[in-house]
Amino acid sequence: MATIYRRNDSPFYWIAFCPERGQSVLRESLGTNKRRDAEERRRKIEALQTIRELSHVEIPSAILTTIAPENHSATAHAPSSPAVSASAKASRGTILEVLRGYLIRSAASNSGAHLADKISRLRQFFGSAVLNPIDPRPPVPQRKNPPVVEAFFKGQFLDEIRPDDILEFLLGRKYGRASKRHYREVMHGVFRHALVNGLYVPLNPYVPNPADELPGYAGNDGPIVVLSDAETARQYQIAANDPVLITGCKLMIEAGLRLHEALALRKCDVDFTQRLLRLRLPERRSQRQEKLKTGERTITLREPLALYLEQCIPRIDSEYLVHSRRGGAWNSHDFGEALREINRRAGVPWTTQDFRHTYATARLREGWHLSTLCREMSTSLGMLQEHYAGYIAPPMAAGLAAKP
Repeated sequence: MATIYRRNDSPFYWIAFCPERGQSVLRESLGTNKRRDAEERRRKIEALQTIRELSHVEIPSAILTTIAPENHSATAHAPSSPAVSASAKASRGTILEVLRGYLIRSAASNSGAHLADKISRLRQFFGSAVLNPIDPRPPVPQRKNPPVVEAFFKGQFLDEIRPDDILEFLLGRKYGRASKRHYREVMHGVFRHALVNGLYVPLNPYVPNPADELPGYAGNDGPIVVLSDAETARQYQIAANDPVLITGCKLMIEAGLRLHEALALRKCDVDFTQRLLRLRLPERRSQRQEKLKTGERTITLREPLALYLEQCIPRIDSEYLVHSRRGGAWNSHDFGEALREINRRAGVPWTTQDFRHTYATARLREGWHLSTLCREMSTSLGMLQEHYAGYIAPPMAAGLAAKP
């Protein structure tokens, strides 16, 4: 009726449970990597299911007194299912137990970067005192005086959070539309985890998840920044004295790579014969090594970038095209800070995200098909339409432009 097993992508034991014959199997992480604990939880689930099926059978009062003397007076005259009582007791989940289970689930199913983002956002709402002790990530050397974030929400139970509380929190901070949308998704996930685990009973049955009442925050925060040909040449001129920085800038402007993708690219990933870049997952050698968060893919190596790489690769001693001063992988924070510093001295405000916008709009002007650009940039059609709607030619205009 209930079996436990391990998944390749999870360090925890999972359970497969079929409450009734003919119904679909429910699968859920048990949140523990200990065989004994997992087996005890499996036995408890089977016991609760058996009790529910036999809830109509009366139990002698002497036995009830021995098992639960404090509940004898209530159960002797009106026997009820202990499974139902346990569910009702657990329905009001505390913030601590809900977040602990949610983070364990996130750690088993999300990448390290996505988990860190969720923890950071939850810390702003619930505070460091709640989040730090239940952080499921392995301990790493911390700064001497890490910042302490005061909790915006100071309640103890999840059912005390109302949609207006989350809106008030977002209203008091200068978050962009994208950040607000991410908060909505995280809070939706927290409530959903509590719902499926019996830790939250919705007050409004028509809207069981309070995060559904928040605005969708769809749409772009504002106009994108696109570098002109003159501004692109200016950026290359600013970074010309640093061969590593200018290589990173060219990879992002000429190939549309995200910053962490450009930093993960190695010399062996450049294929001049087939004119493409092979973006591949790097081998995990250390906790600090830059990770590839967007999966593997191939990218067209266009002529301007190919000519530049053919000249500079023979002079690179490291295996990475954009490497640190010691020759190893360069992390996003250090590269971004170095680029901001030279741009600040030159009086230009451009960022690495502006480089990606420049690549996308240039390819759209050249008439690239949207599906091809989605694959090259590892993004969705909806994201392209959201950010670059003003650069996408209507079908009729595109057809006229294609005629000789």
